[in-house]
Amino acid sequence: INNKYTSLPLFFFFLLFTGIENNKPKMYGKIINLLGKYEIRDTIKFGNYVYDKKILCILPILESVDLQWKNLKSKVRNRINKGYEQGIKIRYGDKELLNEFYEIYSINMRHLGSPVLDKNFFIHLIDKYKNGIAKIFISYYNNIPVGGSFILSYNNLLEAGWVSTLSN
Repeated sequence: INNKYTSLPLFFFFLLFTGIENNKPKMYGKIINLLGKYEIRDTIKFGNYVYDKKILCILPILESVDLQWKNLKSKVRNRINKGYEQGIKIRYGDKELLNEFYEIYSINMRHLGSPVLDKNFFIHLIDKYKNGIAKIFISYYNNIPVGGSFILSYNNLLEAGWVSTLSN
C-alpha cells in the first residue's frame, strides 16, 4: 500500500498468544531492516511504520454450547435471537462458498474505497494453508447471501481476517 509492504490481518496478534510479546520491537526491527518501508499493524507503536488503530475482540471458547451462550452478554444473545427470528441461516465450508463470499466481499470493499484482494488469493489460502483450517461462513436472508467471513486458525486461535456484509 502506498509503495510499502503492509501486514495483512492474518493472526494479527500472534505474538500476544505465543508468549513472546516482549520480543516485538526486536522482531519488528528485523522486518523493517529486511523489507525497508513496511507498515506493521499492531496495538502498540514501535516506530514510524506501525499502524495502531485496530480493535481486538477476544472470545474464549468454553466447554459447552450452554456455557458459551450464558457467557454472552444479553444484548448479544438478543441480536442472535433476532437473527434466528428473521430467518437468518448460516452455512460454512470452503471453496463451494467462495463465489458467494467473494461477491459480498468485493462489493463491500469497493463501497469502502478499499482495494480488493484477487479471488486467487483466497483460493490459494484454502488450498495451501497448512497451519490450521481455512473456512468460509456465509449468512443468508431469504436464501440470499448477505454476509460472509473468511476464517483462519492457528494453534488455539481463530481469526476472521475478512468479514463483509451487504449494506442493503
